[in-house]
Amino acid sequence: MSENSAQLDCFYIFNSFWSDSDETEHEKIICFLPSQKTLNTKMLMIGLAEGLINFTRNFSPKKPCEVLHLKKSRQVFFECETNFWIVLKVNYPVIQKKEKNEKSEEKYKSDVIQDEILQNIIKNCYEYFKLFHGTFTQILKNSSREILREKLRLFVENYFSYINFEHMTLETGFIPKLDGIQFLPVDKHMFLRIQCFMNQIVQVMRLIKHTLLLYDGKLVWSSLQTKHSQLIYKFMNEIYYPTKNNNNNEKENQNNNNNNNNSQNTQNNNTINSENNNNNNNNNNNNNNNNNLSKNSVQNNIQNINNNKINNSNNLSSSSSSSLNNQDNSNKNENETNNKSKLFNQNKMFQLRSSSFQFPNSSVPESISLSKKIGFNLGPIEIENEETMFNAPYIHLGKGPRNKNVLVIFDYEKTSIIFIVDKTATKNLLFYSTLKKRYIKEIKTINDHIKLPLLKQDSSHFIYHNQTNLAVRYSLSEKKNIYKKINLNAVINNIFKDLKLESIKKNYIMLNTKNDFWIVAKKTNERMVFFLIEQKGLSLIDVQNEIDTKLTTVPFSSIFI
Repeated sequence: MSENSAQLDCFYIFNSFWSDSDETEHEKIICFLPSQKTLNTKMLMIGLAEGLINFTRNFSPKKPCEVLHLKKSRQVFFECETNFWIVLKVNYPVIQKKEKNEKSEEKYKSDVIQDEILQNIIKNCYEYFKLFHGTFTQILKNSSREILREKLRLFVENYFSYINFEHMTLETGFIPKLDGIQFLPVDKHMFLRIQCFMNQIVQVMRLIKHTLLLYDGKLVWSSLQTKHSQLIYKFMNEIYYPTKNNNNNEKENQNNNNNNNNSQNTQNNNTINSENNNNNNNNNNNNNNNNNLSKNSVQNNIQNINNNKINNSNNLSSSSSSSLNNQDNSNKNENETNNKSKLFNQNKMFQLRSSSFQFPNSSVPESISLSKKIGFNLGPIEIENEETMFNAPYIHLGKGPRNKNVLVIFDYEKTSIIFIVDKTATKNLLFYSTLKKRYIKEIKTINDHIKLPLLKQDSSHFIYHNQTNLAVRYSLSEKKNIYKKINLNAVINNIFKDLKLESIKKNYIMLNTKNDFWIVAKKTNERMVFFLIEQKGLSLIDVQNEIDTKLTTVPFSSIFI
């Protein structure tokens, strides 16, 4: 028996009104992944999607088609803007069983893939693109269709490079679907101090429009609207922090490798020296007889080396002049090509979860990576250098040119302060240096005084979600073998849908799995909490008592559930 995992079949964006006749049918295609598919295959997929969308509109004009379940795959549809459709198709995992007749039977596991998780993937794709590039309509007003196609191609290829359809865990599947924010609880005095400090920055530094403060990936303060705070929070935890951690890990690995190489070299040198000493002790007589020969050979070798150095220096001096001329010519050619491709290079999507990434609308080479523990990781790369480069990207929070700003991030150990800065301060080095000198002491004190509330590890794990303020909190450990025997994404997602059904008024669900551990869900108004209890042999009364004790302890002591 062999099993294949879930795989991405295709992802495409199209607009049916971009084509006026059969000869221009291919103009409907805005973006298609994988790009290696033939044009006939692309047009066939888009034609099927158009037919399905138009057919279902006869039954529900206000609510278009969203999901299509097939035997071997599943498709989700999303109309991000008027007449702009995004479609994602994912193939089911396949189990091949060989029978006695040596005939293989294929069974498709459709329960592994969840509709809401796939819809969340394509909605996030559009939201991230809109954050760094603006809406499709805005791009078409300022440029052409070809530029929109090129921006989407670069963006989509990098976006799907980090999504793992083969192994969807709770932390990569169900929890991101909630679109929540993990808030860090601090005492009231500390919160007031942070609030006053952030408001003071906005009042003094007029070019700063909004601020956010995160500690260890959790949100402490934000002056943005909830939907914009949610988007910046997701960007920080899904893209920024993983990229920064990968950079730091790679640097540590390089340092460890260098240290290992140095230690090996010293060991090898020590062994060689010891062997030479032994040989010298054994061959003293031979060395005495051959001293004259060795001296003459050494002198000859030195003369040969000097002659070679002189010849090489002459060759270098003669070649350097020609190389400089060649470099001048090559620089001219490079400048011409760079000017031609400047539009596309500035709109490169960052390399998600890689060693270094390129932000759109930034002029930073790909070798620059996020690795600073203290300083601007997005902004000026070297604040003390007057000719420094800037890697702060433009972001679009809302519609219109006034909402185009610059995203600047200052890190101090575990504290990250996000500044939404006016676009006029993109390359104003004096602004950044003043900001750092004036407020770095207060940032240090805030970082030192914030302490994470430590949760005691017990036999149960939980997921908490408040739909009113988008608060999310969870304590999970999916490395345990007991969680790998059941598809938690599917089970918890189905319970979540049952609790949200208006026709069925449920506020409490208890479920016992085949592995003899319990999943308990409780709903109160807009708040939901899921508990996972691993203790075996519990009765319903025991589980109820366990849940009652959990709800009266931290972190639920101040929450009415």
